[in-house]
Amino acid sequence: PGIFTKEAFMRRIFPPIALVLATATTALGSSSAFAGWGVIAYNDATGASSESHGWATYQQAVDEALAFCGFGCRIVNWENSTCIALATGFGHWGEGHGFATSTDAVSAALMQCGADCAWKEWACN
Repeated sequence: PGIFTKEAFMRRIFPPIALVLATATTALGSSSAFAGWGVIAYNDATGASSESHGWATYQQAVDEALAFCGFGCRIVNWENSTCIALATGFGHWGEGHGFATSTDAVSAALMQCGADCAWKEWACN
């Protein structure tokens, strides 16, 4: 009764350790530390879009987004160490930039775009 077996010890000590590790991982994973350039490319005529993020230079981010978006795309939003978003509707679009979270950037883009819009792209660095 007063002696712990290895199994009993593990059952008592593992849950608190797991909780501490999970909390630390969550806290580190939701860090707001940003680094790099990101852009969103969009083609008004076709609706094609692409984002790129985490690049050392603005030009690298542009080149990547345009390469994936395709012919006729243009840069509609850019960021350096923040969050951006693009929302599109029928014949119009809106953007959000300079936010700490993707949720805030998407909300701003949707608000600017209007009632018939849906978010299309977001990027955070």
